[in-house]
Amino acid sequence: MEIKKTVLVSAKNADIKNRLVHYFDNSGYRVLIVDDFAGLMETLENYNIDLLVAELQMPGITIVDFIPYLRRKFRDLKVIVLMENYSSDVEIFLRSYNVSCTLQWPVQRRLFLSIVDRAVSREREMINS
Repeated sequence: MEIKKTVLVSAKNADIKNRLVHYFDNSGYRVLIVDDFAGLMETLENYNIDLLVAELQMPGITIVDFIPYLRRKFRDLKVIVLMENYSSDVEIFLRSYNVSCTLQWPVQRRLFLSIVDRAVSREREMINS
């Protein structure tokens, strides 16, 4: 039996969070949702997370503020960042911390899941979006 990859979702916007839950329905991934910063930290510490899907504005912190810590503590964790308002400066900053992919939200479900599949299956290789 194949072990499911575990995806952690951290989004402040309830609509984005709900849409992501819908996107992952029947996708074959184990999905964990966090609602606050303490839950994010606890989940990262206690579960083997294969991929973090984070909205730019996460509960209690922005990914821009969090990514330096994340890379020090969880160096190889793959990360996809969703932005409602795209910023090339933010993307360049995030890529400097080996974020797998940045996407402007909303994104089509099939495209999103194909990017997730590529992110969790690759070792340290960045995805061009």
